[in-house]
Parts: sequence; structure tokens; C-alpha cells
Amino acid sequence: MAMRLRPSDEWRRYEHWNHVFDRCPKTGQGRAMSGIAGFLAPWSERPDPSVLERMTRSLQHLGGDAWGYYVDDRFGLGVARRLRRAGEQSDRPVTNEDGSVHVVLDGVIYNFPSIRDELISRGHQFVTTGDTEVVAHAWQEFGDQCLPLFSGVFALAIWDQQRQQLFLARDPLGEKRLYYAVAKGWLIFGSELRAVLAHPAVTHELELTVSRSLEFDLVPEPHSIICGISKLPRGHWLTASNGRVTVQSYGDIPSGAQGSTSA
Repeated sequence: MAMRLRPSDEWRRYEHWNHVFDRCPKTGQGRAMSGIAGFLAPWSERPDPSVLERMTRSLQHLGGDAWGYYVDDRFGLGVARRLRRAGEQSDRPVTNEDGSVHVVLDGVIYNFPSIRDELISRGHQFVTTGDTEVVAHAWQEFGDQCLPLFSGVFALAIWDQQRQQLFLARDPLGEKRLYYAVAKGWLIFGSELRAVLAHPAVTHELELTVSRSLEFDLVPEPHSIICGISKLPRGHWLTASNGRVTVQSYGDIPSGAQGSTSA
């Protein structure tokens, strides 16, 4: 069952939901330091950069003044992220050497230095010091088999130019949220509901059945309080390509899967 909300009611419900889940249940302190958003467009439409800018700006409270986005003919990726070290450059989408892989990352990969060293030994060259570029090169080298290599708390999005595929993933602990919607041929995603709702293809209808869970401050995965918007379950990935969207658990990743050809 769905109900159309008045704008003022919508905002109060979204703000309540985000307030509850942006905070650590033990300490009550804020824990979100970044956010991502983006979309994959249907073949018949060309992405509007102003839409992605609006989606990314809606997450600016998570990343302070550091935010950026990139839009191409098929896809758009945006990120708002507080930089943790000099030379990181992950307050914008990051690519591999030839620009065939684009990545935005919400969270942190704790063991990225060791993965970076391994990739360098395989011939990869890096221009930043951050973990986002490591994700780009790891995808290029290992494909979706790179996910089990990552130790950290994260939600990420990868655009593979050669495959024309959008890839989303969320860490097994589920510390970072990631919502998505399939609407009018678009695949739209964001770290918060407000980012997904900033896209004009997404409807603003409250899911009454699920919204009752708010009485207990709990919305079970993969549901959300908005019709048509789902939460990617923890420890899962999503692929979108050629009009098809697939959601799968890490444990279901077939061995030997490959991403883009390594440079």
C-alpha cells in the first residue's frame, strides 16, 4: 500500500529516518563521513548533469565542502567525502590509468596499502594516495573477485566502460547504507534516500506497510519507507547492464570471474 505525502510530511519522515540511522546506536554520535550517488541512464536518454549535481549536493552534509561528480553519455557518479590524507583526491570520482573504470567510495578500505603494493607489483601505476584508486585498479585486475580482498566498511559504485556495466557493492557488516531504485529505465542509487529522491524519475510515495517499522526504529533490508526504493543488503553486490539488474551475495560470486582486461 502506498500513500502520496505532502512535501512537509515527506521531509519530516525522511529527516527522522536519516537521524536514526546516521548515528551509532551505542554512542549516539554521527558516523557518516561520506556519501555517494549516481545513475545509469537508459539508451534512449542522455543524462542531465544538473540532476547529478542536485543528488550529490544533497549529501554535502556528509562530506563537508569536498564533493564532486562526473557525467558521461550513459552514467553519472557523485561523491561527497571528507579527505583523510594529502593527495587522496577521492572527493571526486576516481579512475584507473586508461579511464575505463570509474569509482566512488563511501567509507574506508583499511587494508588498501597492501592491495596497492600487490597491484604495483603487477604493473599498475597510481597517481593518488587514497583507497578509491586502489578499488579502481583492483576491479581492473580482479573483477568482482576484488570484493573479498577488501577489509573495511564501505559502499561503492564502479562504472566499467568496456563492459558498459554499473556495479554497486556494500560491505558484509553493513556499516554504510546504499539505496537504489529502478524507475523509467534508470538505475538510480545513493547513500541516503534524499539522494535517490532527487532524481525526477523516482516517485515520492510512502510505503505504509514498511513505515510502521519506524515505530521500532527499524526498516528491514531490502526495504525502505519509500515505494520503489530498496536498500542493497549488506554483503551483496548489484550489477546493471543492458537493461537488466541483478543482486547477488558475495558468497555467490563464481570463481574466476573477470572485470576489465588489465592494462
